Amino acid sequence: MAKLIKTFENGIEKTELTFLAKTFTLTMMPTKHGSKSVEKCLAVQVSLYLDKYYTYLDEESEEFQKVADVLDLIDCEDNDDILEDLKILDEYERTITS
Repeated sequence: MAKLIKTFENGIEKTELTFLAKTFTLTMMPTKHGSKSVEKCLAVQVSLYLDKYYTYLDEESEEFQKVADVLDLIDCEDNDDILEDLKILDEYERTITS
């Protein structure tokens, strides 16, 4: 089950996405010019994970592209869009793990 948690503490923004039973983290640290991420973006983290553990996936498929689009935006969308995105991730997770 996909889950997204955002935490704001001492100027640090932390986003945790749980997807495929793994938690991916994006931490934004404040700088004098705004903020900078500590880790790679969520989309890259998930893509690397899928490439390593789900090698049989068709990255050209419409479903995969839809998930890629969701992952590109999920950490900066409003609540309603995030809820829809989580449904898409849940559906994809059920598809590739069954």
